[in-house]
Amino acid sequence: MSWEKREILLIVKTYPLRSKKYGNTVCTAGILENTKEWVRLYPIRWESFAKQNLKKFARFQAKIKKDTSDYLHRKESHKIREDSIKIIDDSLTKTSNEGVWDERTKIIQKLSSSSVEELREKYENDRT
Repeated sequence: MSWEKREILLIVKTYPLRSKKYGNTVCTAGILENTKEWVRLYPIRWESFAKQNLKKFARFQAKIKKDTSDYLHRKESHKIREDSIKIIDDSLTKTSNEGVWDERTKIIQKLSSSSVEELREKYENDRT
């Protein structure tokens, strides 16, 4: 599987954890801009994250590819080329901007499920 350049809206960022294989890492989740599907990006070294000043609700471009080594076989799991990260828009990262919380809420509400049962069904059907 080859690397694809994709636009992503970062929604979730974990606390940095130490990994024997990768060093200090974070796991992130975002939304692919063209398909509005969730994408899980791991690993990202904390140093790269901080250097890029990548924040939640930043739109960025990066090269990603499906993570075939994910032992849980999650369809949303992808690896990322850290050197390809380029922030496109960080206007939703600034909580002092008027209307930013309304915009964030609109984005998240479009992606939410109506029930836990719906989430279970999606997981059983395609490991979402």
